[in-house]
Amino acid sequence: MLYPLAFFGILANSLLALVVLLALLGRLAVPLLSGLKQSPFQPLAVALALHWFFYFGPMNFGAILLNSEVQNNYAWIVRKPMMAEASLASLIAYPLLLLVLAGLAWWLRDSPLARRWQGLPLVPPNQLIGVAALMAVMAVLIAPYIATRSADAGAFYEKVPLFLTPFIKGLFPLEAIPLLAASLRVFCLPRSTAATGEAPRYLVVASLQILTFILLRQRFLTLLAVVLVGLVLSRWLKRRQLVVGVPIGLLLAYAIPTALRFGRYPPRPGQPLVDYLALSTRNFIGGLLPGQMIHSALNDFSYNKAGMASISVLLDLRQADLLRSNQPLGWLPAEIFRVFPASLKARLPEWGSQGAEDLVSRALGVGGPGWSNWGLPEVIPKDFVIDMMETPWLNAVANGGLLGVLCFALITGLLMAALWWALCHLVLWRRWSWVLPFGALFVVGQGPSWFGDLLVMLKVSLPWLLLCACVAAYPRWSHSARTTQRQ
Repeated sequence: MLYPLAFFGILANSLLALVVLLALLGRLAVPLLSGLKQSPFQPLAVALALHWFFYFGPMNFGAILLNSEVQNNYAWIVRKPMMAEASLASLIAYPLLLLVLAGLAWWLRDSPLARRWQGLPLVPPNQLIGVAALMAVMAVLIAPYIATRSADAGAFYEKVPLFLTPFIKGLFPLEAIPLLAASLRVFCLPRSTAATGEAPRYLVVASLQILTFILLRQRFLTLLAVVLVGLVLSRWLKRRQLVVGVPIGLLLAYAIPTALRFGRYPPRPGQPLVDYLALSTRNFIGGLLPGQMIHSALNDFSYNKAGMASISVLLDLRQADLLRSNQPLGWLPAEIFRVFPASLKARLPEWGSQGAEDLVSRALGVGGPGWSNWGLPEVIPKDFVIDMMETPWLNAVANGGLLGVLCFALITGLLMAALWWALCHLVLWRRWSWVLPFGALFVVGQGPSWFGDLLVMLKVSLPWLLLCACVAAYPRWSHSARTTQRQ
């Protein structure tokens, strides 16, 4: 069955997000965004536009067109008749967020920060290599345990040396900051001999990031890292050479992490390492088989990054009066709950229960008498919570519908802008604090949550900040930083 209004909504979201992105990057003239383009808020607005395009753009066509195993097996993936209304929610929410930033940019246009702002810092490649290498080391250590079917959440923390424990808590909120910082520098590289001589360092950064993302089964980020490799290579290779190389790289960037997901079993206690590696290798090779790869790709395209699909489920449940919450600010406790340490979360279970996944679990009667779902055991834990395709808007829609979306956009937009303004001041004062603004852009550009995850990112980033401060203080690396800024 076709849903023409949903098609139109997806197309409208895709085109508007693309227009905004091109306008912010200076490729189109849009009067409403002209002041934002020249302000300190421009990188934040670009991240929002990318999130809009990634989660509410072309990926949602798969949710409408395909009838996949994932969609049929789980009732919380998509409700296609409500996709049109879901597209309307994003058509209202993202422009409202951008208008908040544009208004603040106009209001603060004569502030000292606006006059001094010349863009994000161009981070020295040596710092990027150091941070990316440390992330790759941690990914190697936790690769057998991360995303496993039997490992408890967070159990991999115990598998790293004690001195790395403070860093690993910030691994996931910050994992792509070397990639983002390197991409910015590469975009600024002139086509000169000096710049070309610097490009191989960014290939090292991209290679370390690809290794990290592959080991952590991060397919989307692996694809972005391959794009960076293509961007760097375009500085001295002919484009027709890249026409062949980049598509092959993208294919491998999807295939390898996907195949690794078929080996999601940690070593058994006492299991010989040789046996574990042999079993993992067989599972990995099985995941690379063409039939299995096509099956995985179709399933992914039918729901992954499809923000409208998950919102359509919430709207359908609200229409059926199964989600009865009408609290436009009811999402606040669930967002703040993400920041609390585990000891406090145990004392405030009602805050976490306001999250969309908990609300939908209760609305569907998951785990209750007479409930069953193919692919899940008949008897599941009492506190079992479903796993939806998360977007920052889920909690707002689940608690307050479209009014909740409006409140979320206004409040989150103001708080996000205030945090970004503070980070811009910080990075102008101490350039080695680049970890924080790039971490914020990573969370905003691809994160499942904004309000909560931005606070989490600030909480876990201190060890990485100290690392970059120490590296920047080393004379040889500091000289590299000054050289980078002069170019």
